[in-house]
Amino acid sequence: LLCATSLRAQEDSLLTPNFSPTEGAIRGRILDRNSKIPLRQGFVELLNFSPPRLVPIDSATGRLLLSYVPVGRHRLIIRSQGYEDGYQTDINVVAGKTEVLTIELTEKMRGMDDPLAHKDIGDGTMPVVPIVEKNPFILMDNTIGEHRFSTDEVNRFSGGRNDPARLATSFAGVANSDDTRNDLIVRGASPLGLQWVLEGLPIQNPNHLGHIGTTSGFFPMLNINTIETSDFRLGCFSAQYANSTTGIFDLHLRTGSQSEQAYSAQLSLNGGELMFESPLFKKRGSMLVALRYSALRLFNLLPSVFRFNAETLPNTYDANFNFQYLSPKWGEFTLFGFYGKGSFQSEGNAADLSNVFAFDPNADVHWEHQNGFMGLKHRYFFSDNAFWQTTLGANIAYSQQMHLFPRYESETGDSLGSYKGLNSKIYQASYSLNTFLNTKVNSQLSWRTGMLLQLHQQELYELSNRYNIFPNTRYDYRGLNGFLQVYAHFNWRLHRAVNLQLGALALYQSINSEWAAAPRFSLSIDLHKRHQLDLIYTLQQQQISPRIVFLQLSQFDALSGSTQYDRRNQQLPMMGNHYLMMEYAYQPSSYWQIKVSPYFRSWFRLPVQADALSGYSLYNADGALPFQLPNFPLQSTGTALNYGIDISAQQHFYKGFQFISSASYFRSLYAGSDGVMRPSRFDRNWLARLSLVREFTIGKKKRDIFFLSTTFNWADGERYTPIDRAQSLIFQNEVLTQDWYSLRTPDYMRWDFKLGFRFNRRRLNHYFYIDVMNLTNRRNVLTYRYDLSTQQIAPVYQYGRLPELFYRIQF
Repeated sequence: LLCATSLRAQEDSLLTPNFSPTEGAIRGRILDRNSKIPLRQGFVELLNFSPPRLVPIDSATGRLLLSYVPVGRHRLIIRSQGYEDGYQTDINVVAGKTEVLTIELTEKMRGMDDPLAHKDIGDGTMPVVPIVEKNPFILMDNTIGEHRFSTDEVNRFSGGRNDPARLATSFAGVANSDDTRNDLIVRGASPLGLQWVLEGLPIQNPNHLGHIGTTSGFFPMLNINTIETSDFRLGCFSAQYANSTTGIFDLHLRTGSQSEQAYSAQLSLNGGELMFESPLFKKRGSMLVALRYSALRLFNLLPSVFRFNAETLPNTYDANFNFQYLSPKWGEFTLFGFYGKGSFQSEGNAADLSNVFAFDPNADVHWEHQNGFMGLKHRYFFSDNAFWQTTLGANIAYSQQMHLFPRYESETGDSLGSYKGLNSKIYQASYSLNTFLNTKVNSQLSWRTGMLLQLHQQELYELSNRYNIFPNTRYDYRGLNGFLQVYAHFNWRLHRAVNLQLGALALYQSINSEWAAAPRFSLSIDLHKRHQLDLIYTLQQQQISPRIVFLQLSQFDALSGSTQYDRRNQQLPMMGNHYLMMEYAYQPSSYWQIKVSPYFRSWFRLPVQADALSGYSLYNADGALPFQLPNFPLQSTGTALNYGIDISAQQHFYKGFQFISSASYFRSLYAGSDGVMRPSRFDRNWLARLSLVREFTIGKKKRDIFFLSTTFNWADGERYTPIDRAQSLIFQNEVLTQDWYSLRTPDYMRWDFKLGFRFNRRRLNHYFYIDVMNLTNRRNVLTYRYDLSTQQIAPVYQYGRLPELFYRIQF
């Protein structure tokens, strides 16, 4: 009557990967590139692996899973009926971890050969067989003017400091002018033209100690370990991207583990970090949380090593999070965001004028900056060919800055305390709604139409009182204004070798009731399997920075005792440019690629001086805009020209080696209100870079890694306006000549070197490196300043030798 039965329970194999203590796993989803619908047929093979490793795509979820994958670098080929083959290279598998991928395939056009036609691969009725082609030619996905890189690449290169923006300077035509900030000067244009986008929503400057209304800062608040991909577009973007004139940095967060809890901890020059990820809602969702704290002032204990005034280094901390839930009925829900805070203090009497952090060597500086963002995204699939996505977000930033100047007794020279030479409080809250409908008509035509609505609540107050005589209220604004973007974008495959993209958008800003329209056009032609030619035209327009729009000019009337304010800047229209570009890509082998990209950009409606003829133009502003504010009214009559050519050659990571080389020649010219066309501040003419990475497998079982990385940067010197020493001596303040940007600093050269190890152990891995920025300790000149104490013109230097120690453990 009674019997004993042995039972074994097993979780969903597509949710719970298996691996031995010194192996990893690969998990992911296969999507249609245009409709974003999961593909439910096909198979995946781990290339160059013996015996052949093939797994079917799960017909119920569209997911793939490869368990028991040896640690190291791997490649995948993905095949599905009716779709072009997809490849995923440079997959880094580490011990005890699951590498999560999102792979998109392009549907084949009618008439194209399909070796999988009429075969029910992966449904259990037909056995999976190995692919005959062992070493296929892998054609890289060439998106016009776009660079995509992952977290692994950011960590791989020397000098990157775990910052995607600094890594972007490895691309042809992209430069950075100040080692302390991550400004991105794209093809000789102002970094103010860049826009940051997170999961489809524009966000305010996401960098620690970055000024509101600019695009750069000391270090990113967005943790690179929480980012899945970073798409950097050099001005060639579709109609869904707007309000930018030079480039888009589009960031996408990765989801947490849906199978098991995972932890990581790391320590570096940028601070200590903890990260936690876990499945949620019975493994239908996931969570990821990362916390980071940096106390750079601790490095004041080692001044002889770091070679800069460590007393003026900032303190920062931030938090990043991403929660996702997949509902079978209601679609995908994602809650994501970040918060960061940084503070900075320096004493004027202890500051070194030649120090790059010396904001004002004659004053005590107190600066605090906070920025927080939260977004909720929902994606709902109407059918296999259409989905609707809506994202809501709130972004709040606050900055407070004070400069305290000493006050002395005129006869005795005794100190009488200090006065506020600058008191600045800037607050901006942005509320965003981005919604669009994406439809795939067939294998040749797809389109997307939508809108972006933003409401900006701004409070700006700033009192400047440099000589404690006539206080000047530069900002005193409180108000609400809006921005609207409506767009439509079409992707039409005219032929298997010809792809046409057309788009149009309309923009509206309420501050001056201005409407604007812009077209988008790009044509991509596959001249041969290994050759691609792209042509693009874009009309780009962008709002003026709020630090300029709400700047008011005061004029004191001594007779009446009243002050009049000039607020004409609020009527400034959007600035813009016409952008033409051609890009030729040649791929001689599966991993080598050469690109040549000539371009031309013509600017219009740039803010210049309104009441006199001068060489001033907002076109020359960068991340230090609050210290470059004009003391005169502006008008939008300025123009500028960019033209040049970028050449790059690279070998993508293969057999432990990666190589990137780029060279650029360009001109950046502008005209102020005087109509004279002259070199701009960013007209450096020549840029060149060389980056090498080499990995070696070590240990008895060849599962550990030793790696070397080096980067060499060279560029023509920065342009600057000469200082009039005689006038500066008379006025006891720095006075510039009218020879705008007529001089150069010496050439910029920097050699970075990095070496490290990765040790794979039982269900955990250790990652360690030392990265030395400016290995030769070359004294690159940033600019020149007038020193009031010595009454001499002195150079301001960039970073000296800066070593970074990094350690991370994942388990």
